[in-house]
Amino acid sequence: MQVLTVLKTGPRTNHIAFVTKPDGQYAYVTVGGLNQTLVFRRDGAHPQLVKRIADHGFGSHGIWPSPDSSRVYVALQNSDAVDVIDTATDAVIHTIRVGQDPMALVYVARAVPNGNGRRGLTRQGLDQPIENLTVQTRGVPGKAMLTVRRLAGFDQLVLNGRGLPANRTFTVEGIRPDGKGTPLFSVRADARGSVDQALAYTQFLGVYKRAFLTTAKLRRTASAASYHLFCEG
Repeated sequence: MQVLTVLKTGPRTNHIAFVTKPDGQYAYVTVGGLNQTLVFRRDGAHPQLVKRIADHGFGSHGIWPSPDSSRVYVALQNSDAVDVIDTATDAVIHTIRVGQDPMALVYVARAVPNGNGRRGLTRQGLDQPIENLTVQTRGVPGKAMLTVRRLAGFDQLVLNGRGLPANRTFTVEGIRPDGKGTPLFSVRADARGSVDQALAYTQFLGVYKRAFLTTAKLRRTASAASYHLFCEG
């Protein structure tokens, strides 16, 4: 019951799944900030990184292997989808559209002996619009991405940022098709220069085409008052 080693993985390391193959034992790790699933060979006391699998979406999170270890399923939180990884090739062979904001994932073998297993289920946001926009930074270093998904009556905005000036406050500005900008909400980078899942709710899809991150302060105007809620994750 002692720590043997600490593995360098990446920002927003989430879940882990253990898989045994004919040639050895492995661990699959979701790293949401990189949009990658890492594969470590774990036969010894110090697991070795053997492959980085590029996710077919954004924000990899929950993960679970099939009972026969032939597949690994990865929930893509910011793409409302699930990747299917073939463990023989460690390649994504299929991506399944699912409900909104998937995080945890559990595989239950033979849970549905008859039928398609959908009786009593709702669509839970299935096939609702979702976009992942690269947020351009103005006057500051770093990278940021904005996930926008349609909810009932408004849109959810989720901002993730890396490499920003530490302990600084920034404003996310929506840019309309005519080029005019409107401040939407403010975020504050932590001591590492990161912003993890800062949330806001407003009308975005069909109103704005892109977004910028600036050091300008959020203006307290009537237009700004129409935006609903903000909290840092």
